[in-house]
Amino acid sequence: MFNTMEIGKRITEKRKEKNLTQTEIADKLGISTQAVSNWERGNSMPDISKLSEICDIFDMSIDELLGRESTIVKSIAENKLDKYIEKNLSVDDTNEIIKNKNSYMDSEYNPNKPENADNIPEVFENMIKDICDAAPIIKPNDMEKIMTKVGDVCDKYYDDNKEIKNSSVNSEEKTGTDLFDFLDLDDLSSIVPFAPKNMLKKLTKKIIFEGDGDLSSIINFVSENDLEEIVAQAIDKNIDLTPFADIIATMAGKNTVKMLFKYFLLTQEDELDDIAPHISSNDMEEIICEVINSGTDLTDIAADIAPFANQNTLSMLLKQMLDLNSEYIEDIMPFMDAKESEIHITEAINNGKDLSNIAEDIAPFLNNNTVKLLFKQLLEQGEDVSDIICFVDQEDAEEVINEYIDNGKDISEIAEDIAPFLNQDFLTKLAIRTAKEHGFNHITNLSHFIDKEKFFAEFNQ
Repeated sequence: MFNTMEIGKRITEKRKEKNLTQTEIADKLGISTQAVSNWERGNSMPDISKLSEICDIFDMSIDELLGRESTIVKSIAENKLDKYIEKNLSVDDTNEIIKNKNSYMDSEYNPNKPENADNIPEVFENMIKDICDAAPIIKPNDMEKIMTKVGDVCDKYYDDNKEIKNSSVNSEEKTGTDLFDFLDLDDLSSIVPFAPKNMLKKLTKKIIFEGDGDLSSIINFVSENDLEEIVAQAIDKNIDLTPFADIIATMAGKNTVKMLFKYFLLTQEDELDDIAPHISSNDMEEIICEVINSGTDLTDIAADIAPFANQNTLSMLLKQMLDLNSEYIEDIMPFMDAKESEIHITEAINNGKDLSNIAEDIAPFLNNNTVKLLFKQLLEQGEDVSDIICFVDQEDAEEVINEYIDNGKDISEIAEDIAPFLNQDFLTKLAIRTAKEHGFNHITNLSHFIDKEKFFAEFNQ
């Protein structure tokens, strides 16, 4: 980039040296005094078409005004852009430079690599960087003409060097064996808005396939179809997409987001929650249905999906978690419709599914009917019910416990666990019945919770 402050300082010095006012300079150039003032303060750069006139006024060269040599700016200022392109962007000449570099770059494949091999493309590299630096002040039409020619060079290189793609260096994985080997990707941000479609596509692929570079600076300019194609190729080649998950999902079209979501669903990476907000609930449902039906366990990543899923998707996840007794079931329960939860949990219990390992996780989110059924299952299995009885309605709990005793079961082993959550009157009646059927030694754990006076009065009747 050119230093506008330094250029402004040079304009001020030369103007004063020539004993001219800002207004006089403005009149000579056919512009406003304010424009000249902005140049001198470093707020803006002179239009490239005015550089030759400015330099004629000040008896200086364009390179002196800019503070360094810029062949491309000088060529445009002097209306010699076509000659510049013909001289510096010859497809055949440039391709030869690149080809030479590739033939020497890696000593592993070329033990005779000369010491100065890395300097072979130096002229070409400097020319590209000159374009990058000058981009902000080059007219759009001129920039498009230049970048189209640069794109032609890329295409010519790719077409003429298929043998490199088929060599021992796998260029599908090492996309650095191309024009962009010469460039600092950060420098390219200034020319991206002017780059031709094919060049943007290749640059995007390079960044994604090599996992290095600022994709955010170019992704806005890449076509939806090209991005979809690149992502599909990356997935097919098992390229790690985690560094770019968020930016791709934010900018990509529907099909690309679906591919990306399925990719992260199957790889079960943490970035899934970056993708989920960008996919429609129906598309998410379709993909999750497909993945679950293929036998893939999604329980570990359900928490990332749940906040963005519809009830159909949540139901599929819940059913899988119930089948697998997954401890992560509590991550999706807050998002489940109570009626849907009741249907699936009731079905699981009626089918004999043991839910004791996850009862504590699901109980806080269940309605009365479902938690009652769960409580009954645990009681019948002799499991610890202390973690869920606090969620059971008082009357429902009494009903289940009475039914339990009616079936000849002894309540004494779990009495201490359930007693703190039941009312004293019920516990007293329970103690009387247990003492009569099993003896006083079976109500020891209840003795602290009953009305002893009422107990003995009714027990002796």
